[in-house]
Amino acid sequence: MSIMFDDIKNLWTHKFLFVSLIAVMLIPLIYSSVFVGSLWDPYGKTKELKISVVNDDAGGEVNGKKANIGNDLVDKLKENDKFKWEFVKQDTADKHLEHGESYAVITIPSNTTKHAGSMLDKNPKKIDLNVKTNPGYSYTGSQIAGKVLTAVEDNLSASVREKYMSESFKGMNKLTKGYKDTSKALGQMSDAESQLINGNGQVNSGLEQLAPMAGAEGQQLVQGSMQVTQGLNDLQQNNDKLKQSIDKAIDQSKGKYFEEKNIKAINKPVVSNEDDLTEVNNYGQSFAPYILSLSLYVGAVAFAAVYPIDKRIGDSTGFKWWLSKFSIFMMQALGSSLALAVLCLYGFEIDIANPGYFTLTLVLWSIAAYMIVPFLTVVLGNIGKFLAIILLILQLGSSEGTFPIQLSGKIFQDLHPFSPMSYVIKALRENIFNFTSDVSYGQSMLIIGGIAIVFAALTLLVYVIRSKYPHLRRIANENDY
Repeated sequence: MSIMFDDIKNLWTHKFLFVSLIAVMLIPLIYSSVFVGSLWDPYGKTKELKISVVNDDAGGEVNGKKANIGNDLVDKLKENDKFKWEFVKQDTADKHLEHGESYAVITIPSNTTKHAGSMLDKNPKKIDLNVKTNPGYSYTGSQIAGKVLTAVEDNLSASVREKYMSESFKGMNKLTKGYKDTSKALGQMSDAESQLINGNGQVNSGLEQLAPMAGAEGQQLVQGSMQVTQGLNDLQQNNDKLKQSIDKAIDQSKGKYFEEKNIKAINKPVVSNEDDLTEVNNYGQSFAPYILSLSLYVGAVAFAAVYPIDKRIGDSTGFKWWLSKFSIFMMQALGSSLALAVLCLYGFEIDIANPGYFTLTLVLWSIAAYMIVPFLTVVLGNIGKFLAIILLILQLGSSEGTFPIQLSGKIFQDLHPFSPMSYVIKALRENIFNFTSDVSYGQSMLIIGGIAIVFAALTLLVYVIRSKYPHLRRIANENDY
């Protein structure tokens, strides 16, 4: 039985190799700590990202009122703590951008207010903001900074709209008040007209009594008075119609308010309510499945570079030879994955919905990686190690670890279903965020476990063949040089 674990015994007599394996075992932990730590929450720290703002606006009039849109925008940006704003001259801003001290330069041109004031002209002019970034210094930084333009445009548009709506609403309030005053005056006129009509009626009665004595001239006076009465009646009817129309307009405006809060509501009428299927606290949490699966495979590659996988210790059968090596593979795989699980569960601030399944996924993938890489190494020596690295590179592009696979090249989309890391990443995402993807957790575990079993069996087969045909081992060693 003891001969079955000769590799473990050999470690006690080769202290340097033992220490090396401990170091290799911790590679996934170190690798993940560095990468996940550095990418933990970049979007939550954009307030440290400096944005230069150059305000050249000369001011002007908007809707008949003096204004300076550039100054208004600067005041709003000073209240915005999402970025680190600096308000400087153009030459200073350009220098900071070139040296990487700032990640974008936004220039408010001198004609900003002038163009804002042309919105009701026959030929309105738009405001042209000038934005510069430096992708060569930091592409990601410039991409994030580029989003600042949207915020600045929104603030600028809001400022212009507010000015126009504020004046328009003041006019509406004055117009409504004027309608009410006119309606009141028309009512008073109608009352006066009624009195005139009544008085003229009395005059008519008197004239009709005098007409027989006055003859033809009396009849003419009666007719003239009647015409006056008819005119007064027509005037009153028209006056009443006008008052009815104005009163109708007043009734339509009832319940309508043109105040400051109404301006703000119209200026921003839409509020989005997000209802996400899963909750991601930060960028590091979303990126973790990719880094964790990658780090465990890197650990297996490093192990193959350090440990003599192909060396036979003692005189044993192929199965015992394999079992002796297998014990080392399992120790490394378990040590690496469990150390990584402890780091994620208790070191990183990652909320993991299913800690048990999460740990199982890391352990199973680590075992699979320690079966794949040693097999390639046993069969092809250094060429096998090279192929293990090639396999890693292919998985980097085809496992959908960062961007959706639909955004990758066609070759990587075709490789995606055949990439072991694809299923590891899917499983880890399900474990962390508690949902079911296009491939269920059980299916992913079967695939990863199947890969581990297949490559373990193939490695066993190679060891058995090598033990029976030692010259094959010598040929493989010659291929290493």
